[in-house]
Amino acid sequence: MMRPEQLPAPEDVLPRILAIGEEYEFASFLIGVRMEGAGSHEECSRAGRPLKEALGAMLERRLWPGRTVDFRRPELQIHIDAATGAVAAVPAPLFIGGRYVKLARTISSTHWHHFGCGGRGCPVCSFRGHFAEGSVGELIGRPLQAAADGGKYYFHGAGREDIDVRMLGTGRPFIVEIAAPRRRSLPYERLAAEINAAARNLAAVAGPLRPATAAMVTAIKEAAGEKTYLATVTAARPLPADAAARVGALTGAVVAQETPHRVRHRRAELVRTRAIAESFATVLDARSFIWQVRAGAGTYIKELASGDGGRTRPSLTEALGVPVVIADLDVAAVHYRAPWEY
Repeated sequence: MMRPEQLPAPEDVLPRILAIGEEYEFASFLIGVRMEGAGSHEECSRAGRPLKEALGAMLERRLWPGRTVDFRRPELQIHIDAATGAVAAVPAPLFIGGRYVKLARTISSTHWHHFGCGGRGCPVCSFRGHFAEGSVGELIGRPLQAAADGGKYYFHGAGREDIDVRMLGTGRPFIVEIAAPRRRSLPYERLAAEINAAARNLAAVAGPLRPATAAMVTAIKEAAGEKTYLATVTAARPLPADAAARVGALTGAVVAQETPHRVRHRRAELVRTRAIAESFATVLDARSFIWQVRAGAGTYIKELASGDGGRTRPSLTEALGVPVVIADLDVAAVHYRAPWEY
């Protein structure tokens, strides 16, 4: 078992720690000492404590003014290998929250990787390795990753829309998580403007970017806010004379939806119930109308229109007595206030 007197001296590892301090931007830190063969976790912690305390006091009081030791959520952990004296930096991820609008029907919300070929390219995906012409996640995440000089980024959305569906209005909440960032103080306003200019009207950051946390990722993924949709609906035969009234009668309905045919390959076979808060129709001609519907999170709107062969009930098709499908669909509003917006 390694004894405290066998630990490297503070002055032996200090130059490497100070070099890390120049490489990374952080306000809080924590020193850790790895001791092979030192026994249990408690014994390791106890044996390495003299070195950790000496370095922490030296750095916090004299060498790193404005930076503090944080035992709970340090922005940077510094790991010291007691046997070799090697020093490694482990930065905490950086989280950035905001809202996006998706203006094109040719890009996905997140990268649509073709799992069949592992992204290498094959005849099924036209040798591209993916199925969409880019994604909102890439358009926003990559510039933020570059600005933070991070190792990788992850795009987390409060739900997502299909490729052929636009996200309009005030946008959908998202968080970009950046692993191993070297920079944390980012010019959010300038970055949002640059992202929007580079996105070429495919997508945009809607509103300000704000600091977020790991807990907020869970919050937005579990968000159950309603959404308002606008759809152009077309009918196989002329609509009944009271079509608008029949569409309106869906307001307040509770819909049972079996997993739709189009997503059965990636969704569990379940029956989901969803409430319809509002349903209105503006008739355009004998076979089409604009449908405004507000529904609970997770409602399959395309199937709420078509009925999906009876797998969704009630549906517009059932209410109208005429088969209908959605020609164009937009999310007009996500009725959810993100944690960083309070």
